[in-house]
Amino acid sequence: MQLYDLRVTVERIEGRSVCGLQVGDWFEVTESSRVRIPEGRHFCLYAIQAVLPLLPRRCGAFPPTTGSSRTISSAVPIRTRAS
Repeated sequence: MQLYDLRVTVERIEGRSVCGLQVGDWFEVTESSRVRIPEGRHFCLYAIQAVLPLLPRRCGAFPPTTGSSRTISSAVPIRTRAS
């Protein structure tokens, strides 16, 4: 079975990013288990946690389902502070 490297990219932010992410920020999963974040950047741990369950099917760890594509979308809940 062939495993693929994946890149997860922030495409849009609706509201305010409380963890400092910006559109275009990304991380990669390579060799099925290595997480790479660009030097000098960060990626919110909670955002990574939100997409981790979706990644095995996209990296080739499971057979593709009918109609599946290489692109997935996910939303990370936004925590707001009470005034």
